[in-house]
Amino acid sequence: MRARACLLALALAASGAAGAGAEADARAEEAEARVREELRDQVRRRVGTLAVRYSYPERLSFAGGVLAFRQPRDYDCTTVCDFRGPLAQVEAGAGGGSVGFGWGSLVGERGRNAFFLRNAYVGYSWKGSILRTWGSTPLDPASQTLVGLRADFTISIACFRLGAFRRVSSAPGAPRWLLSGGIGWGF
Repeated sequence: MRARACLLALALAASGAAGAGAEADARAEEAEARVREELRDQVRRRVGTLAVRYSYPERLSFAGGVLAFRQPRDYDCTTVCDFRGPLAQVEAGAGGGSVGFGWGSLVGERGRNAFFLRNAYVGYSWKGSILRTWGSTPLDPASQTLVGLRADFTISIACFRLGAFRRVSSAPGAPRWLLSGGIGWGF
């Protein structure tokens, strides 16, 4: 919607540049008013995300999050919508857990659900994350704290994950960097 408004403003401005000065100014003001109206008609909304993953080093884990976005007031997203905005996710598993904040972008739908995303067709996210390991993690020692970046990619509900973390806790003999990866369902 925002792209359409910008294109409309550019087209009107370009057509006005070829015309007389006063007429061009009137067209530019009209285009600017249309863009302002479309942006004013947008509201802030949130959608909940859920995922089940098997990843290293958390092993089997469950994640939930919130993606904040802006959309025109009359969109209800019971059919396909574009969701883009800040993302916060929490994840806990048999071998660790994480908290991440970043940006998410996806094409999906809520269906009749008022909050949670029902289908994610294609999407990505990147997050700065704090990862704490415990329990049945393959890392030695089992309790470590790591900080890093993660990227998740979703294609037709299958999700793939890559990440790079630096150890911030003291763990004698443990490598300073950890590469993480995983596969699962959800966003």
